[in-house]
Amino acid sequence: MRELRLWLPAVVWAGCIWLLGGASDVPTPPVSFYGIDKVAHFGMYGLLAVLIAYATRPRGSRFGPAVPLVLALALGASDEMHQLSVANRSSDPYDFVADASGIATCFFVARRRFARAVPNDGEDE
Repeated sequence: MRELRLWLPAVVWAGCIWLLGGASDVPTPPVSFYGIDKVAHFGMYGLLAVLIAYATRPRGSRFGPAVPLVLALALGASDEMHQLSVANRSSDPYDFVADASGIATCFFVARRRFARAVPNDGEDE
């Protein structure tokens, strides 16, 4: 039960990413500049990586981080392919690069941060 509770935020956020990727009309930020969509991709997948790092922090998961990270990358790739079939959307390989960059950067930063935290975070196993 504890492991499910740890994974729930990551699973919910992955579902939100998938739903947003399937929307034909995605809201854009009020500030627009070249590459803002790449920043958004980095941030969305970066948050997913932080949630994965939290779920797999030391003593927090029987799964190592490799499988969830590969699944996060697969979500990014499949989301780009999924957008090919959505009206008013297109697939961009640079979006996937931004996804992967967000995953890698934020995962390893969060993993180091969680490693410095109290190992059991005061929770009983």
